[in-house]
Amino acid sequence: IQMDGYRTLKAGQAVRFDVHQGPKGNHASVIVPVEAETAA
Repeated sequence: IQMDGYRTLKAGQAVRFDVHQGPKGNHASVIVPVEAETAA
């Protein structure tokens, strides 16, 4: 999770992320909360 301070997300919080193929299928990386992205 890409953000300042303690990294936590709330249920239903909007995020942006990249999808990568891993050995067990797709997984998310570079997870950024949408509010943090607009404030930066």
